[in-house]
Amino acid sequence: MDLLHPDIREKLGRLGMSLMGRLTAEGLAWIVASLVAAVFFTFALDYGLRLERPLRIAIMAVALAMVAVVMWRQLIRPLVRLPMNPEDLAVLVESRFSQLGDRLVSAVQFSGRDDVRMLGISEAMIHHMAGEANAIAGPLPFGQIVERRGLFRAWSVACCCLVLLVGFGLLQGDLL
Repeated sequence: MDLLHPDIREKLGRLGMSLMGRLTAEGLAWIVASLVAAVFFTFALDYGLRLERPLRIAIMAVALAMVAVVMWRQLIRPLVRLPMNPEDLAVLVESRFSQLGDRLVSAVQFSGRDDVRMLGISEAMIHHMAGEANAIAGPLPFGQIVERRGLFRAWSVACCCLVLLVGFGLLQGDLL
């Protein structure tokens, strides 16, 4: 028995996609900023110290390894750890909207279970609770859960880094 209204199930799915998109976008901003930092770091060492080719290659390898660390910590690991099943998303929704009072999580947990009678739980009570969860969750804006302020800040930093790199490239292209 599916206790969740299709609209609520769809809203949970969109919430999961929004969370994944936000984490991906922020991770990409971190990668862009770290790549620009790696370019400036390797350029400063190379230009300032006039290094030999093998040492320049080693420094570039270390800089790229640091970019890989940033990629792991800011993009891959958060996406792997992201709870994407309906129950975890329902817990997230309930932590933001306390008026649900564990009804949404309970409706998600009881959905698809055929053994509620064997557990000694009243089916009428479950259907009533699920109806309340659907009624309360229906008008709630699940999209507000995804915080976008940090994303704006991360992309602002990444864009500033790119502007610095492009500006430096235009002014000192022969050196770069």
